[in-house]
Amino acid sequence: MNSIKELKLQCNKFINQSLKIDDKFSQQIQMGLVLKIFFFYINEFPKNYNPTKKLIEIFNNANLILSSINKLSNFENTFFILNKKTKKSFVDKKVAKLFSEIWPNLSNEVYYNEPFQFTKKRFLKSGFNPFKIFKNKVCLDAGCGSGKFSIALKKLGAKRVIGVDLGEQGLEFARKKLKQKNIKGIFYKKASLLNLPFQNKSFDLVWSNGVIHHTSNYEKCIKEFSRVLKKDGTLFLYVSGRCGLYEILQDTLRKSLVNFPKDLFISYLRSLNINSGRIYWITDSCFAPYNWKSEKQVISLLKKYNFDQIKKLKRGLKIDHIEQISNKVPFAKIKYGEGQLKFLARLKK
Repeated sequence: MNSIKELKLQCNKFINQSLKIDDKFSQQIQMGLVLKIFFFYINEFPKNYNPTKKLIEIFNNANLILSSINKLSNFENTFFILNKKTKKSFVDKKVAKLFSEIWPNLSNEVYYNEPFQFTKKRFLKSGFNPFKIFKNKVCLDAGCGSGKFSIALKKLGAKRVIGVDLGEQGLEFARKKLKQKNIKGIFYKKASLLNLPFQNKSFDLVWSNGVIHHTSNYEKCIKEFSRVLKKDGTLFLYVSGRCGLYEILQDTLRKSLVNFPKDLFISYLRSLNINSGRIYWITDSCFAPYNWKSEKQVISLLKKYNFDQIKKLKRGLKIDHIEQISNKVPFAKIKYGEGQLKFLARLKK
């Protein structure tokens, strides 16, 4: 058996053992194991070695622990409060609610400044001038969440930004953040990306940053972006490609946490004094459903809905998977596969 098959076997065992856990005491141990595995990714993936064998060992040990817990739980359920099981799915309102519970904890630095600085650096490093791209554009922030990237687009020169999202809590938070800094030219509206409440050819630019791979209909989102863009309008699209070991790891942790109370998970992360931006990222990785598509599949969808001049942003920050892949860091392709897929495309219709 090759190492990837062995890893997937251990991951499936981990998922099955995790789904058997049905008491809150055992869930605390499960949560500890999940975070141990996730922090292995954070600490070890940047190092120059192939972590596959180490991951197999870690999941094997975790499976032994979970198996023992489940055997003990058979005798102890009388004393514990059982948890109601929930089914994880691509229900867009549930995904919106998940993120809405995280955003209020973002610090001012993470909210107002990081998205602007990071976007600027990623564009410039990839050979694109973001100020030229966004200057005087009427922009749609499609899946704006907390609104932090809406502010980044305005700082980059957008004339007006309209952010849409299904999460009312996140939108209300975004409106409050605008008032705090008296920021003008940004507006928010509750709406689904699958049925945007705008007329055809309404926007100069559509910004979709790590959103549509969480929705129930990936293709319908791209179709809607095409509809609301003006001729020669620009789409910025960021989605996850096929991501190698990282994809296997994320899928395993998400499937193992289907029955886990996310409020307990988030509270525990807060108790560890973890940066609010990192809490968002960890929770996104461990709870939000993903629809993985390859670079070839994404480009095919863009072409299907009349996008051309498709240009890929191949560089990023040091922490970005695509930066490590582009720099041919040893084992980066094994760890991250295609990495983040970020495209600029023109609507040709």
